[in-house]
Amino acid sequence: MARHRTRKGMTMTVLWFILWTVIAVALVKFAFFPSNTDNHAADELDPTGNYGELVVTPSVQTLTNSLKLSGTVKKSAPSALKATLDGEVVDFYYSSGDWVSAGEPVLQIRKAMQDDDTVGTDPEGNPQITPGEKWWSYEDVLAPVDGQISFDVLSDQAVTIGQEVGSVQPKSFYAVAELTPEQMYRLQEVPTEVKVAIKDGPAPFACGTPQILTPDVEPGSDKETSTAIELRCAIPAETTVFPGLQVEMDIVAGSVDDALTLPISAVEGRFATGYVYLPGGEGGEPVKKAVELGLATDRFVQITAGIDANTEVLEFIPGTSSEVCVPDLEKGVFCDES
Repeated sequence: MARHRTRKGMTMTVLWFILWTVIAVALVKFAFFPSNTDNHAADELDPTGNYGELVVTPSVQTLTNSLKLSGTVKKSAPSALKATLDGEVVDFYYSSGDWVSAGEPVLQIRKAMQDDDTVGTDPEGNPQITPGEKWWSYEDVLAPVDGQISFDVLSDQAVTIGQEVGSVQPKSFYAVAELTPEQMYRLQEVPTEVKVAIKDGPAPFACGTPQILTPDVEPGSDKETSTAIELRCAIPAETTVFPGLQVEMDIVAGSVDDALTLPISAVEGRFATGYVYLPGGEGGEPVKKAVELGLATDRFVQITAGIDANTEVLEFIPGTSSEVCVPDLEKGVFCDES
């Protein structure tokens, strides 16, 4: 038994000797033979290293210019009823609140008329003037659109040509969204296709007759800053909507097949004309090159003239960083290129 404990103790002594030997060797290594791994890592991460300029060449692709706008459902504006004759109101064919159809007569105006006087002679041969015959001219005012009629005049009231005598409120609705000036650059022409989606409403549907309405105000007037550019489109009559509903409007503002494109980070400018920068100019400075532009999306811009598919340009405009500026053309956010 004693012999067994002695052998076990010798084994533990040997193991402790080996462990302390390894520790001693390691300490000597760290003290007198430092590793140069850190130096290599520092060299690899040296921020002053020169890795060359990042360049890109144009790519050919199908470019689709699309926008997503938030809008609102509104009732169509009432259409005015206007007098077509100087005279007095003599008859109403409908009452305010009635529904009428476009082209139907809704009220009648009459005007006193008189024929020209005639000049003759009496039995003695003296000149004699005979007054012209008096008569009444009647004219109907027609409803301009289908809708609910409302009158602003009374029976026998005198009116003049062009005076508003009432209005017709159509049943129709339209979707409207405001456009920023930057988004107007994206819409180089009135879009032909607008799709409208209503949360918890009907399935997305095509919105008809798109229009872009710009402010019509005098420069410097109070209304100039409060009037926005609007995109409007008519909601189909069979689609049930209500005023004030919030909608999303998806707009296709143009598409080009086989377009020569560059990333927007490489192009200074977004509409009609711009600049790219060619590497390796005199003294290593990039060379500014004028280009002509077509469609632009939130990622690419079409190059229509100035360079070809083999031209290398700087991927980023000198003095800018892709990390600093994140353009979003759908929301009208552009890089500051000043």
